[in-house]
Amino acid sequence: DKVMIGFPIWWFTCPNAILSFLEQNDFKGKTIIPFCTYGSSGKGNSEADMAAACPDAIFEPCIEATGLKDAAVRTLAELARN
Repeated sequence: DKVMIGFPIWWFTCPNAILSFLEQNDFKGKTIIPFCTYGSSGKGNSEADMAAACPDAIFEPCIEATGLKDAAVRTLAELARN
C-alpha cells in the first residue's frame, strides 16, 4: 500500500526514469512517499511532476534527505513502519 521512492534531483525535478516508472506502473490508490537528495537546488518541481505522471496515486510531501541527516533517516523509517 506504500511505496517509497528515492532519487537525486536533476535540473530541479526528479529524473525522467522516475517519471517513466510512475507512468508505466499501476499505483492507483497507493501512497507514494518520495525522498530526494540534492546539492543545492532543493526538491524543485519534483512533487508536482510526480503527481502529474501518476495522478491516481496519493503522494506524501517529498522528504529532503540530502546528506542522509539523522532526522530524514528517522522520518523514512517511521513512515515505513506505519
